[in-house]
Amino acid sequence: MPITEALRDARRLSGKNLRDIATLSGVGVPNLSAIENGRRDPKTSTTERIASALGLEPILVPLGGRCTVAAAAAAIRDADRVGDDERAYRSFIQLNNDLASADGVDKVLLSASQPASITPEWDAALAGLVEWHLHEAKLPAPRWTSQIRGDRSWRWAPWPAIRVVAARPDHVPGPLAERGIWIEDGELESA
Repeated sequence: MPITEALRDARRLSGKNLRDIATLSGVGVPNLSAIENGRRDPKTSTTERIASALGLEPILVPLGGRCTVAAAAAAIRDADRVGDDERAYRSFIQLNNDLASADGVDKVLLSASQPASITPEWDAALAGLVEWHLHEAKLPAPRWTSQIRGDRSWRWAPWPAIRVVAARPDHVPGPLAERGIWIEDGELESA
């Protein structure tokens, strides 16, 4: 995920508007808007000022080719907007595989930033997936996962091909089942 998208998503999640960030960062509203909309590439110093205004510290983290939850959410959101369920599901499964193959510290780093909202179901699926992987590794889940609850009665699956198959409740990981996301653990076995 490009830094400009990450800053935009962080601003939206913070509830602050462009004017708030302009005041805190000293970067003008027109420049902030141009940066968020990809019309301007910010200098490092500008990026740092915007991040500081959002209470963030930019850090470089070696991801080993893995995708963060925020980046996966952006890919899922793009696919979902055009109705490409298969591409959205592939992005979800790739995130699952990335979390499954990461060591403990990397799992935490990959999931630290709250992803931008997609739909209530997708948001619940991402929160449940992250919580499941981190709890399996005996690691604390980020606070944002506990704020996204879903609805146990949904029995929603992220791809039509698996929506047809009735998942067995005892095979759905707890953090997903609690949110109404109906994907069996076997579907989430890393390739």
